[in-house]
Amino acid sequence: MSSNKEIAVRVLDAVGGKENVNSVVHCATRLRFKLKDENKADTARLNQDDDVIQVVQSGGQYQVVIGSHVSDVYRELNGVANFDGEADSKGDKGNLLNQLVDIISSIFTPFLGAMAGAGVLKGFLTLAVTLNWLAADSGVYTVLYAIADGLFTYLPVMLAFTAAKKFQPMNF
Repeated sequence: MSSNKEIAVRVLDAVGGKENVNSVVHCATRLRFKLKDENKADTARLNQDDDVIQVVQSGGQYQVVIGSHVSDVYRELNGVANFDGEADSKGDKGNLLNQLVDIISSIFTPFLGAMAGAGVLKGFLTLAVTLNWLAADSGVYTVLYAIADGLFTYLPVMLAFTAAKKFQPMNF
């Protein structure tokens, strides 16, 4: 396996270099590029790279799936090309559907893991009560149920925070 810096350099070269990138961000496993011209990107070369799992073109984004160490590769990519992760205001924003998908995914992506965990915990609690492993009035059940509900209780505040980051309030 190559170093994170080597991966970052190869990926940047394959997407057409810094000049072809409007913006780049990352999620749990992917580098998400907004490219000026997707035709300049060498998808075949990226798919042949042993450190790249897959390339996905979706929602106006050119996504390079790296794996769980994507944040380290992103950090090296920022060091090599000095990206700030924010969209270039001159870049093509795509059609309305692509913009909507981008907004929704940017706002909800940070919480997907926590929401899945809370859902699994609620499912386990339902199973435990149904199979009489736990009583619905026990202290353990009450604490675990409160933990599972905690995320959803504060979800509007957390969504407001990520929405504010996405929309970058205007300076007046």
